[in-house]
Amino acid sequence: KDSLSINDVDFMPSFADNLFFVPLGKKADSKLAVKKIQNKIPDKNSIRKISEMSEKVLELKTLSAFENWIIEHEKLVSDYIQEERVKSSLFSDYWGEVKSLGAWHGDLVLVTSDRSKEETLKYFTTKGYSNLIPFKELIL
Repeated sequence: KDSLSINDVDFMPSFADNLFFVPLGKKADSKLAVKKIQNKIPDKNSIRKISEMSEKVLELKTLSAFENWIIEHEKLVSDYIQEERVKSSLFSDYWGEVKSLGAWHGDLVLVTSDRSKEETLKYFTTKGYSNLIPFKELIL
């Protein structure tokens, strides 16, 4: 039988100043999201891959490597739950990457940006999202 292992980690990467949270204001129904996939058992290879990725993210040294990690992680989850990536559906012209947090297309996303906070905020404001929270202000 497989065992579950949960460990506390410190995640304050060198590129933390390039990470922001954007509230989407679309509180997703987590119960509905869980119900949709609760009978869909992931294969062992998918579980292994997600577990490896969860450990790998702590070792990433550059923003570019983190963005590649987001792309790969979002693809795995998107394929599993059969939903389009939030970047594809809401921010397809965005220069950075977008990571869904919580229920897919829910209340909050993590975004990367190699541009200024002001330029990044301007982009999201044009999309109707005027709150850009720096990673360091939300993560303890």
